[in-house]
Amino acid sequence: RCYRGNIPVIIAGNKMESLEQQQQPTAARSRQQIISLLQRFKFVRQCIKCSAKNLLHVDDVFNKAKVSVMYPIKPLYDLVEGRLTPACSRAFTRIFRMFDLDRDGLLSDDELMAFQNKIWGATLIGRDVIEWKKALAHHDMIIHRREEASVESDPRSEDVMVNDKITLTGFLTIIDIFISQNRLEVPWTVLWTLGYD
Repeated sequence: RCYRGNIPVIIAGNKMESLEQQQQPTAARSRQQIISLLQRFKFVRQCIKCSAKNLLHVDDVFNKAKVSVMYPIKPLYDLVEGRLTPACSRAFTRIFRMFDLDRDGLLSDDELMAFQNKIWGATLIGRDVIEWKKALAHHDMIIHRREEASVESDPRSEDVMVNDKITLTGFLTIIDIFISQNRLEVPWTVLWTLGYD
């Protein structure tokens, strides 16, 4: 109750070798406990099983701790509200507009490729664009189902894709997906490459 969530927390479950020796139901219960921790305490960034005795995943614990400090979530995502912070939304809205070269409010495949090339110095191939659009459509479908099931939900404001092009909502959703997958290095790389700090 006294922890305010200002510092990222990584839980390291040591003695992994003893878990491996236990029966399957115990391992499943351990997995459920980890999921429960992550859902209940939004400030917990990672749960890692390790073994100091066998030197298994010990380096992962330190690497995840380093990454959580290098790529903080707090400036990007409001864990209480479960959405991008206003400052993060403004920054990525501006970035979206920078790459929307034809000013139609949509990112075409060519504009996405220009974005990819500017940030990572690599060209997206057609298959990657298709996979991103599939992931975006799948994520949108899940959100849409939740909204339909929720009595208090607001009506949807905008689709993630229009005419096979990505909308601003879709672009922000991509950033949200990376954050929810705990891949904070991606949005931070975009921001740093374009001069944000």
